[in-house]
Amino acid sequence: MRGYRTTFALALVVCSALHAAESVLNASVVGVDDEYANIRTSISAADWDRFNVSVGTPMAIKLKDVHVEATFVETYTEVSEGSWLALVDDDHLKIAISFGHACEIMDCAIGDRLTITVRRSQDSAQAD
Repeated sequence: MRGYRTTFALALVVCSALHAAESVLNASVVGVDDEYANIRTSISAADWDRFNVSVGTPMAIKLKDVHVEATFVETYTEVSEGSWLALVDDDHLKIAISFGHACEIMDCAIGDRLTITVRRSQDSAQAD
């Protein structure tokens, strides 16, 4: 019986560590920028700051049937042209493509729901 408890406890620790390596955020589209069709999400800058996501952190974004991989950055110049990114701008987390039109590719509209899965390294997950 004791071995079972130890195995169960170890499984809980491993599952907790794996869960901490990803944060899943549900949001909605609250706006679309005119010039480049960047997607403004319902995640405010203050809410995003609470997640303590480091610059360079990869994330997966799902909207309807479209799945993209993006990187959290401070400026558009931190990724190559055509790359997906997320950044805080105009007091919201935005999803964009460097020199592209994110909303057109994702075929989004205001009110659409999206899921952002932030993939943290084990080091940053343990620091949270």
